[in-house]
Amino acid sequence: MPQKHGVLEWAKKEKQMFKRILVPTDGSSYSAAAFDYAVFLADSFENALVCGLSVVDVKTLAGPLLHDLGVSIGLGPFDAYQPKVRNALQERAEEAIAVGREKCEAGSVEFESHTVDGIVSREILRMADGCDLVVMGKLGEHADWRSSLFGHTVETVVRASHHPVLVTPQEFCEPTRAMIAYDGSTHSYDAMHDAGELAVKLEIPLVAVSAHPSLGKAEEHCKAAEKYLSRYGVEVKTMAREGNAEEVILTALDEEDCDLLVMGAYGHSRIRELILGSTTEHVMRQAKCPILLHRS
Repeated sequence: MPQKHGVLEWAKKEKQMFKRILVPTDGSSYSAAAFDYAVFLADSFENALVCGLSVVDVKTLAGPLLHDLGVSIGLGPFDAYQPKVRNALQERAEEAIAVGREKCEAGSVEFESHTVDGIVSREILRMADGCDLVVMGKLGEHADWRSSLFGHTVETVVRASHHPVLVTPQEFCEPTRAMIAYDGSTHSYDAMHDAGELAVKLEIPLVAVSAHPSLGKAEEHCKAAEKYLSRYGVEVKTMAREGNAEEVILTALDEEDCDLLVMGAYGHSRIRELILGSTTEHVMRQAKCPILLHRS
């Protein structure tokens, strides 16, 4: 088990992983927890900057729903009451940002706020280009009305972002043991860097898990992961399992009592995802812990 002092010091001196952390917020409890995780990481990574982003959704302002509703209940021309709706949405956006500001001030973390009009996922991706990490709640303000277990905006951002995305649960829990899922893909290889950096900064052990229809192939992946992660000087346990990737990952999270998962995002072809679904989507739906997703 590698614990060489020189290796650990090397990892600590590497270029800081997260300098700017973006937190999109809609004022929900999931967004509040996302700010908690962002503040925790900003403090762990030498007080990185937290950027709070609240978007006044233009689809809500200009979409047919408001127009049809206004006509049906006799509110008169749409243009007459649209400014009132916009002002209400603006107030909500500012209130959502205020929650993030308070959490950052309480944690002595630098905070930067942005309130913009636009299409939510587009504005998040635009702002993400100037940041190193996006932290998003798994669900948003309509969580209680959803039958699915994660939001469309989250899926859109994870699929399109070229930066890591941390998808967080409804309540904050300080990570004490992390898992890296490695399947030999480029996405999962790059995710190992994130896992190693986090393990060093948070001073927590790692579990590297690999699943494959062939146990021998899973063992090869585990050996590769162990070799790569040895440079970080942190405790690493490997788990090679024969079977379905999402089932193995979710079972291993429970067995190893891990409270943070790191994995590559959407590693298979889009055609396969459309037919069979994807490991990324299935794990996002079912996992109870935060998931750091990496796309190359």
